[in-house]
Amino acid sequence: MALVTVLCRGQITTSAQFQQTTFRFFCSPSSFSRHPTVVHSASAFFGIRNGLTYSQRSRSIMASTDSKSTERPHKRLKHAAGDKSILPQTGLVFTMDAATISSTLESITTRVNKELATIESCDVASSSASTRQLYESSFGKLNATLSFASRESTQCTLPSLVSTDAEARSASAEAKKKLQKMFDGIFCRKPLYEKLSCALESCKDTSDLSDQEKDFHSRILNRFRRNGLDLDEKSQVALAEMDSSITELAVRYEQRLNEDVATVEFSEAELAGLPKSFVDALPVVAGKDKCRSVGMKAPLRVPVMQDAVAASTRQRMELVSESRFNALNTPVLQKLAELRNARAKLLGYASHAHYMLEVKMAGTPATVDDFLEKIKARLQGQLEMDLAALKHIKATKTTDTDSDVLHSYDVGFLGRILKEETYDLNEEQLREYFPLQHVIDSVLAIYEELLGLRFEVLDATAAGVWHPDVQAFACLDATSGELIGHFYLDLFSREGKFGHQCVVPLAPSFVVNDTSGAPVRHLPSCSILGNMSKGTDARPALLRFAEVKTFFHEFGHVAHAVLTRVDFSLFSWTWPMMPWPGGVEQDYLEVPSMAFEQMVYREDVLQRLSSHFETQKPLDAATIARVARAKGHLSALRYRRFLAQAMFDMFIHGGNAPYTFRGQTGLDMQSLWTTLHADVAGYSPQPGTFFPSGWYHMVIGYDAGYWGYLWSEVWAYDALQKFDGLTLRSTDTAATSDGASTLQAVGVQYRKCLLEPGASVSATDMLVNFLGRPPSMDAFFREVMPPESK
Repeated sequence: MALVTVLCRGQITTSAQFQQTTFRFFCSPSSFSRHPTVVHSASAFFGIRNGLTYSQRSRSIMASTDSKSTERPHKRLKHAAGDKSILPQTGLVFTMDAATISSTLESITTRVNKELATIESCDVASSSASTRQLYESSFGKLNATLSFASRESTQCTLPSLVSTDAEARSASAEAKKKLQKMFDGIFCRKPLYEKLSCALESCKDTSDLSDQEKDFHSRILNRFRRNGLDLDEKSQVALAEMDSSITELAVRYEQRLNEDVATVEFSEAELAGLPKSFVDALPVVAGKDKCRSVGMKAPLRVPVMQDAVAASTRQRMELVSESRFNALNTPVLQKLAELRNARAKLLGYASHAHYMLEVKMAGTPATVDDFLEKIKARLQGQLEMDLAALKHIKATKTTDTDSDVLHSYDVGFLGRILKEETYDLNEEQLREYFPLQHVIDSVLAIYEELLGLRFEVLDATAAGVWHPDVQAFACLDATSGELIGHFYLDLFSREGKFGHQCVVPLAPSFVVNDTSGAPVRHLPSCSILGNMSKGTDARPALLRFAEVKTFFHEFGHVAHAVLTRVDFSLFSWTWPMMPWPGGVEQDYLEVPSMAFEQMVYREDVLQRLSSHFETQKPLDAATIARVARAKGHLSALRYRRFLAQAMFDMFIHGGNAPYTFRGQTGLDMQSLWTTLHADVAGYSPQPGTFFPSGWYHMVIGYDAGYWGYLWSEVWAYDALQKFDGLTLRSTDTAATSDGASTLQAVGVQYRKCLLEPGASVSATDMLVNFLGRPPSMDAFFREVMPPESK
């Protein structure tokens, strides 16, 4: 397909300019007998951004955004000034101040309401109109409205997660609430629902509609039904009030987590056991000699929990980490669960879990409960062995007097010692083989090879980054050179930034017709938001193996988001953290990235990922084999901890307090967590803590859905079998073996079957198309469950 870039006139960055922009794209993709023009230029809402890009592929050096002299630079592509053909030119601006966010939000909502009113007033009962005309004037126009509004909304919502300006973050959080209300409100407009229903009834012959068009109108009408449009007016008003309250509470809960800057002060003596380089990099507490401040984000918290010798240090770190939101967020979570359940009952469902599961692979809470209980039972024997092994380490390797008791703050520390002894792996020494920039370059190169892609680094300013740390990339097909989409890496921690690691979509994939009737494809983009630590003058940023694995996983989401190639934004990659509608079935969302994540244990992949920060040598084969064996380290304990969280989520969204668990009645939310965790995970949470009060997943779309990670992992292992016995080619020579070329062939099939369809094909059908058979749990149990538990 020839790449054609359509440039809009000028650059629109202000609200006033926005309001003068013509809404140019109205129609659905009619029939794609001709290739759609590819547009990564301005949408109908905003103008383009001028900038630079790359030309031919060549190996050169581009400086890292981390200014430390010890960081090794990118070894990717050289920037060619003046070539704009592969820049993201959506016109999106992610550096707006609070006032501009508010005015842009107002412009978006005004434009959306205007377009919806146009649909509601159109004549869809005309006997002379063709099916195509009826469809394009109703569902096609709605697709254009949703698609552009979804894309433009991200410039209002992203600052709440990434901005260094507190006022901008606050305005962005407020904008997210209003956008959520706007998008929810679209599917609560009875005149719109009636008009769309009438349009569909008037379509005499739907054979002219594509499969995606048919699926689009089916899902759109179902969204109206799930939003209560079949209820009486009084119930609809009550439902709208509940939706508004739920959004308000969820945003408030999340923003508290994002804005948190809590630290714990420790003397250097209390930090005994931690590497000197780690301690030296911690901020010194003003006025307190040899006292350091430790923040709550994972790159700082996890090393303390794993390496600090003093149990009192770990106890205090965990206590602050898992109790700092108790007072404010616990009542919010309780109210959220009550409102979600009440909303579901108003709609005729038994609980919020029943409502959420209806549109997922699993289908019903009973299916999920059976799934979780089945895995819990199969892990019981190995769990008892894991707990006994930790107690043995505590009794023989520590001076603690309560060696018969396993505290929650002991688990990470004792597990680290057990791992070192069992597998002869030292996490700190292993870390020296994973300098951040090498890992980034290697992960990108591996994904390029697996999926038949080419990534090109973009000039940061020209690509519209929102912080100096952010890096921008274009994604192209390796064979044709066709531009596919864009992605950003925002990897380092900073104050006010989203505290978890995730991928956020910035622009959906969609096709609409322009004013001449020509189909125009709009390209997707996304960003990884991470919380890694920067390097120091003495050392580059080094990653723990768990962080390497997480980055590999998150980049799987990037590939999924950028490679999605669909005609409707409703089918594009997104997840419930975003206010706009769309995305795959949530219990499939993690399948592609989890399959990729497991590849980090392969010898060929680990050789590519590792490079000692001083010698540049990769890990030796023996160490790689030990890392692979350590994959099963305390696996029962890890999975049972996950099951405790997943079951808690299903409990609170399956009915209101008081709860009953294992014969214990009258439990409130906190006592339910304590009781359930002790039973399922095998040890009790520390008194005074309540982990769920700081649990992002309960307000970013995983309510009654956290179990989906494990569900996805099961199918990921099944898909991963297709790569068995195939290896990456050498970094120094071209692929010559059948194995290497077959690996890429399977990878390209993976891309075509599991990534590109987005939500335009059901999750089960995508897996069947890739596997050539129905999906099975066998590979998961074979790979993950210890022999004693099988």
